[in-house]
Amino acid sequence: MGNIELIIAFLLTISLASERMVTILKTVVPALAEQGDPNSAWNQRVRPLIIQAFTFAFCCATAAMVEGPATNWFTGSVTLTDDVKLPVLVVGLLASGGSAFWNNFLGYTKAVKDLKKEAVNAAVQGKAGPEATTAVGKQVHVPGHIITDAPAPV
Repeated sequence: MGNIELIIAFLLTISLASERMVTILKTVVPALAEQGDPNSAWNQRVRPLIIQAFTFAFCCATAAMVEGPATNWFTGSVTLTDDVKLPVLVVGLLASGGSAFWNNFLGYTKAVKDLKKEAVNAAVQGKAGPEATTAVGKQVHVPGHIITDAPAPV
């Protein structure tokens, strides 16, 4: 799994955890769960804002717990990989976008990865010629040929 997939999977996990906490909050505070009149100011502005604020707080709390209970939300950071550290507030903001968003994004990255593998396989089998390119324009190494990192000819 590449770094980007690992980061997205982490954000998806934080997002899922916070959604469970929001569900618990809605059970404890039924006014947040009941939608009532769809045209009221409560349902159009206040209720969604309260839910989003709690979601953000839950995401930050969950991200901070990954590094340890003493992690400061404002100055602390979360280590995602050896070379990627994100501030807790940034992780909270990204994860509060929702698990559906991150799940779709993870699906897109896996699709791009699969397209790259197909291009490499086609190049290795000789179907794409010695200067095969991936779906994102990067050239691949074909045994027996020297291919530079220059853009593919159009």
